[in-house]
Amino acid sequence: MATTAKSAASAQTTGVQGNAAMTVSKSETAKTEQTALNLPIPPAVTVTEQPSKVDFSALMEKTDKLAALKEKYQDLTGKRKSLDLFAISHDNQNAQIQIVDAKGQSFESSNPKCIKEVIDIWMKDFAKAIEETEKEIRNLYAC
Repeated sequence: MATTAKSAASAQTTGVQGNAAMTVSKSETAKTEQTALNLPIPPAVTVTEQPSKVDFSALMEKTDKLAALKEKYQDLTGKRKSLDLFAISHDNQNAQIQIVDAKGQSFESSNPKCIKEVIDIWMKDFAKAIEETEKEIRNLYAC
C-alpha cells in the first residue's frame, strides 16, 4: 500500500502486511526516490500437547491401591471413633484396660491415670496414621 503525494513534505507509506515491502515515496519535481524495507514475520509457534495415555494395567493398579487405602482409612477412623467414645463414656471409677500379647500373656489395670495416658497415645497414633493415609490418597491422585 503506497501513497504518493505531490509535495515533498507530506508523502509517506504506512502499511505493512506479512512479508510485503513497505515503500516510501517522495515526489520531487520529476524524480522519484523509493526505499523498500523487507520485514520478515517469524513463523507462528504452535505447540500441541497430546494427553499422555496411561496403560490400562497401571490404571487398574491405581484403582486397587485406592480401594486398599480407602479401606485402611475407614478402619482407622472407625477405631479412632470407637476409642473416642470409650474415653467419653467411662468415668474414672469403672474403666479397666487389658493388654494381651501374642503368647497369651495379659496385663490388666483399672488405674484411671494409666488408662487416660494409653488412650491419649492411641489417639495420637490414629491421628498420625489417618493423616499419612490421606496424604497417600492425595499423592495417588496427583500422579
